[in-house]
Amino acid sequence: MKRLTSKNFQIINSNASKQSGFSLIEVMIAALILSIGILGVAGLQIVGMRGTQHSYMQQQAMSLVHSLTERMNSNKAGVVAGDYIFTSTTFDCSATPPSCSASTSSCTNAQIAQIDKLDLVCGYQSGAGNRTGGVQITSANDIATFSGGELNVTCPTDPICANGEVRIEALWDQREYKAETNGTTESIIINTRIMP
Repeated sequence: MKRLTSKNFQIINSNASKQSGFSLIEVMIAALILSIGILGVAGLQIVGMRGTQHSYMQQQAMSLVHSLTERMNSNKAGVVAGDYIFTSTTFDCSATPPSCSASTSSCTNAQIAQIDKLDLVCGYQSGAGNRTGGVQITSANDIATFSGGELNVTCPTDPICANGEVRIEALWDQREYKAETNGTTESIIINTRIMP
């Protein structure tokens, strides 16, 4: 066994002051910088999700408005009679659809308008299955493409749209990803004239 002398002690001591690797402080600073970077990426993800949701709802609103105007254009007499005036929030999706067939011209203009409104507000139904693609969800298995939205048709100039002027309004809640706000209501409003 070697005896510890002052010469040996200085050699041991000088080797001990040369550290290799990272200290705990350096590791903590690196972890802090990494966590700030991850929070930045999460913030970018939220901004991207907000933009995607807004684009989706705007596209769904435009699709519903376009479909409604096409249906109204093919049933001009129903528009002039005021058969297309409705609000999706008060529309009754449990109502029995007319038993006529719009494709064989056995329906009246009012019945065609009722079928059109039922398809747009409550969704399309194939057979006895669930509805898909409407504004309202009427059962747990329904799929609404414009869920939480609202579709309204009014006549801006007279009570029954006798001159063919209609106002179609699609509204939806735009989600905000901030704790202090509840969101804003976005809308697409189209004023058009369906010439009889």
